[in-house]
Amino acid sequence: MIFGVTKYRKYTDEDLVKAFSKNQSRDILHVLFERYGHLVLGLCLKYLKQMEDAEDLCSAIFQKLPELILKHEIRYFKSWLYQVSRNECLMLLRKKKHTNIPLDNVQLHCEPESEAENLSREQNITSLEKAMQQLKPIQHSCISLFYLQELSYEQISLELKISVNKVKSHIQNGKRNLRIKLDRNHE
Repeated sequence: MIFGVTKYRKYTDEDLVKAFSKNQSRDILHVLFERYGHLVLGLCLKYLKQMEDAEDLCSAIFQKLPELILKHEIRYFKSWLYQVSRNECLMLLRKKKHTNIPLDNVQLHCEPESEAENLSREQNITSLEKAMQQLKPIQHSCISLFYLQELSYEQISLELKISVNKVKSHIQNGKRNLRIKLDRNHE
């Protein structure tokens, strides 16, 4: 095992990914962890703010790594791993946000909205729905999956069978097109 690890230490990241795709050697994963484990842990700590949570998520990311490497075409491993790690952190934070709301922060008594506020909100929602229907189907899908279903870029990429960069582009362009359409409707 040590000989295999030593052999792979000389490889570039891209060569390691190619070699792993061919033979799924654990030695390759060991080398990738040696190179990037501390960076992934640091990123997780930055987002999660607690060492135990960061360590758990870092471990989970490296456990998923073999499957992810085989699923994706990876050109720049370090930036790809950063994006995967960031998405995992954000997904975990979203889950926590929905489940760990302290009771003291829950507003038990709400002031009723005026009829004018209700009407304005309904009109805004209707305008947004109409504008969404005018988007290109791929932009509509990406925006709906990201904002309404709260999927990560990577999950959307897998679902729609397009690259993560395409997902980001469709979301960005879709948001810009929505803004334009909504501005036209309000004029």
